[in-house]
Amino acid sequence: WIKLINLPFLFITTTNSGDLLALAPLESVYRLVRQSNKVAAYRIDAGELSVQERRRISFHIRLNRASSLFARSWLLVEGETEVWLLTELARQCGYHFETEGIKVIEFAQSGLKPLLKYASRMGIEWHVLVDGDDAGKKYAETVRSFLNNSPDGVRDRLTQLPALDMENFMYREGFSDVYHQAAGLPANIHMPMRK
Repeated sequence: WIKLINLPFLFITTTNSGDLLALAPLESVYRLVRQSNKVAAYRIDAGELSVQERRRISFHIRLNRASSLFARSWLLVEGETEVWLLTELARQCGYHFETEGIKVIEFAQSGLKPLLKYASRMGIEWHVLVDGDDAGKKYAETVRSFLNNSPDGVRDRLTQLPALDMENFMYREGFSDVYHQAAGLPANIHMPMRK
């Protein structure tokens, strides 16, 4: 077997296994996408990603979320709250992200730009949801600059919450009683939202 591996052969393997895919170098992976009139092949060329971008994608996507490489689209969100909440809200509406080919990915630790670059090059549709705080504004600017400030592109690819974060947004949009109940407070108590 070892002698066979060292021979100059071209190996082509197709897989639905994220674990197997995680073992392959990023530049060795081709993603095939069925389109209306053809099958398109996508890949990352050698040198297209910086060392830092390769490291971040390899750790946050390839090793920790390898199944996301098979997704049709990524919903990129800032934090854990959004992952849990959006997945559950979709389920409540009768949508199951896994069967729809949608992966909700928290990007704050990996950085947004490498994920946008990778998804775009690999033919993965994406949308970004950010908070309305300072960090969210910076992430929104990253999306805008990635899309060259195209108004149509930004509208289709970016949602910025009109609140500091998801918790504040939900509180203001009619779910304050849930927060009060979880905190053991009476529903009619008036106190600053931050508390």
